[in-house]
Amino acid sequence: MIATLEGVLAQRASDSVIVDVHGVGYLVTVGSRTLTELPRAGERVRLYTYTYVREDALGLFGFLSQEELAFFKLLLSVKGIGPKAALGILSRAELRVLKRAVLQEDAALLATVPGIGPKTAARVVLELKGKLKDELYGEETRAPAASGGDPVAKALEVLTGLGYTPAEAKEAVRQATVGNGGSHSVEQLVTEIYREVEPFLSTNGTSYSSFQSSSASTGVASQSQEGSSDRMIISVFGVDHPGIVAGVSQILAEAGCSIVDINQTVVQGKFAMVIIANTSRARESATELIARLRSEGEKLGVRIYAQREDLFNAMHRI
Repeated sequence: MIATLEGVLAQRASDSVIVDVHGVGYLVTVGSRTLTELPRAGERVRLYTYTYVREDALGLFGFLSQEELAFFKLLLSVKGIGPKAALGILSRAELRVLKRAVLQEDAALLATVPGIGPKTAARVVLELKGKLKDELYGEETRAPAASGGDPVAKALEVLTGLGYTPAEAKEAVRQATVGNGGSHSVEQLVTEIYREVEPFLSTNGTSYSSFQSSSASTGVASQSQEGSSDRMIISVFGVDHPGIVAGVSQILAEAGCSIVDINQTVVQGKFAMVIIANTSRARESATELIARLRSEGEKLGVRIYAQREDLFNAMHRI
């Protein structure tokens, strides 16, 4: 079994790379998100690999982190999910977004992956939620009364495992524990953070300015005050239509974009959602993409606003 490969990135293709290790070239299949994060040909690279063996096939699948590899293996444990489908799921959004979708039993995002229909997406959520909770919460999920240790410390560990920085995790836990007397379990704390701390919409329904101001707890705000021309902010307001996430995600996927983060909440009884998308490999212009998203909103009876992150930030500094 080949666990890791480290060498020179010799060639890149649309769904694979060749890694030259001391003169031997290894063909490694990678997901679209991994491909965008790899260095240029001729530079050194290290990949964590999974060896897929069948009677008629032998292949290597590569990942930039052990966490992605572990989630890939979890996906393969689901009936009907093969390597291609698992890579498709991993390419749809950042790992912490996928984990959150599973934990919150939100199959809509997974159902937008080509070849993954609603039934398969529901099965993925059903089969992985328990395994993911065991991975994140450890013994507490099996014997809550007997579990020891500090729930706050464990919650910090869980949140950093989901992609939060230590500072973001600490602030999120601080806000979630206000007024509860320290009686929450680890799972209750993380659930409380998802439900109460992470929502980024203010009570009057305006979205991204308050979303940015809460970045210390959410960990999903822009990487700088300037924002990025390769990221798009998509805000959705209206009824909780079951096709919203699927429709928006499908448009982004068709355009070659990936979801960096997605959050949903209810403001004054109305559904609201903000998606951050990576458009660095988009196959159409920002203007075309925005037009398609607005058209999708009209079709579903909701309002969808989209703007490049740098232009959005510049507009809100005026």
